Amino acid sequence: MIDLPAAQAATRLTALLHSPESKTLDFKRLGAGKVSKMLETICAFANTEGGLLVVGIADPKEVKPGDKPQQRVWGLQENPEAFDELQRKCRTHFNPAIATLSAYRLPCTLRDGSAGHVALLRVGKSARVHSVVDGGTWSRGD
Repeated sequence: MIDLPAAQAATRLTALLHSPESKTLDFKRLGAGKVSKMLETICAFANTEGGLLVVGIADPKEVKPGDKPQQRVWGLQENPEAFDELQRKCRTHFNPAIATLSAYRLPCTLRDGSAGHVALLRVGKSARVHSVVDGGTWSRGD
């Protein structure tokens, strides 16, 4: 995992917080049971056009009217064990392995004002068809 410098991370995070989810951008918190959904998203990105999975930030649709975008930032600290599991399964739970996957850690300020990190998982479009081990084959629609 590559650690981005704070200044670069702040600019990137601000842009992401103002971006809607799309065919190539998805946001996921590290709540219970989310690792399998993240693996499905990574698989779908690889099988479609590629994309960016932002881990530690809630979906834009979870923002209530009047909330600041910062309220979506839960960080990897919400469930560090789940993030460890995700990293491990990214190496072992795709058939064939996804070679176009890179990870970046961004320092940030969490929704409660404390210091933390979010992760960006960049998945390139693959020439092969990938499946999640015991989880099916996924693709991404509009």
